[in-house]
Amino acid sequence: MDIVKYLQAFIEGMALIVSPCILPVLPLILTSSVEGGKQRPYGVIIGFILAFCLVALFSRQLVTSLGIDIEWLQWISYALLFLFGLILLSTRLSEWFSDLTQRFSVLSQIPPLECNA
Repeated sequence: MDIVKYLQAFIEGMALIVSPCILPVLPLILTSSVEGGKQRPYGVIIGFILAFCLVALFSRQLVTSLGIDIEWLQWISYALLFLFGLILLSTRLSEWFSDLTQRFSVLSQIPPLECNA
């Protein structure tokens, strides 16, 4: 058991909860959780922290166990961010990407095959 990995995952989880993609959603979740009592918002925050910590710990462990080079993974992430940024800059590319993702959402709604055994 390496305590440094757990501490690092906790810090990453704390950092993710204040990231710009979470902040717009957090007030909505916290205000809707007020109905459950004064302690409920704290439970929501703790749940966010624990979920992000576990995801950070699991993903770090997965990358390490698969032997993936983290720098290589960072460059792929940068390339994807750049690609999505280009898509958002162009109306034509945005519409194409929207159509593509809508086709994938339709594929995920195909009912499973039934087995008559």
